[in-house]
Amino acid sequence: MSKPLHRSRHYQLTPAYDLLPVTLVLPEDKEETALSLGGKHSRLNRSDFLQLAQHLNLPPKVGERVMNRLQTLENVFIGIVNKSHLSEEEKQAFEALIKSRMRRLQAEKHLLSLSIPTWGRLGTEV
Repeated sequence: MSKPLHRSRHYQLTPAYDLLPVTLVLPEDKEETALSLGGKHSRLNRSDFLQLAQHLNLPPKVGERVMNRLQTLENVFIGIVNKSHLSEEEKQAFEALIKSRMRRLQAEKHLLSLSIPTWGRLGTEV
C-alpha cells in the first residue's frame, strides 16, 4: 500500500487511471479528465503538462523529453485502436480524438521560453 502524499515526498501514479475517452462515450460531458490539472479538466495542452513536470520537480529537459516521446507514439496509439473490437465508426472517432489531442501537445512549442507559473497543491496555481 502506498503512503499518503502528505507523509512522503514520493509520488505514485495510479496505473491506467482516467484512460477512458469520455469525449467519445459521453459527448455531452465537457470535462475530458476526472482529475484536474492546473485547475483544468479540458483543453489540456503542452504547457499544462510541462507545468506538472515542474511541480513534480522534474528537470525541464525531462518534461520536454517525455512530451516529445509521447508525440512519437501517435501512430502506435492509432494502431492499437485499429486492432480493437470497436466499430469502424468508433475507430474513426477515436483516431480523430488522438490526432486532436496530439495537435494540442505540439501547438505550443513556441511558448516554451515563457516562464511557467509556480504551482501550489497539485491542480491549483499559486
